[in-house]
Amino acid sequence: MLSGEATAYRATPASSALPGVAEAGHGPRAGRPADAFDAWWITPSSYRVKTDPENASQLLGVDLDVPVVRKRPIRPAVVPDLESMLALARQALGLEDSTSN
Repeated sequence: MLSGEATAYRATPASSALPGVAEAGHGPRAGRPADAFDAWWITPSSYRVKTDPENASQLLGVDLDVPVVRKRPIRPAVVPDLESMLALARQALGLEDSTSN
């Protein structure tokens, strides 16, 4: 995912040497299409690891509230086929006969 080549998130969490990192936030994205991915350059002095305010041992990731020196798009978001999604919605709402195409 970090190289920008994956088109979907893992269906199961990856193992990690850092407790809680592999599982954190995994559920909502499991198996879903990848989001847009950008590379951000920040100064080393701005780099801060963010932790859960209620559990300081739970790592959340890098603090993004920092000055960005440069941003470079790596991969656009994977978008679903709109026509297929609309047809499915029409069928679910009973707006068209499921046998017609």
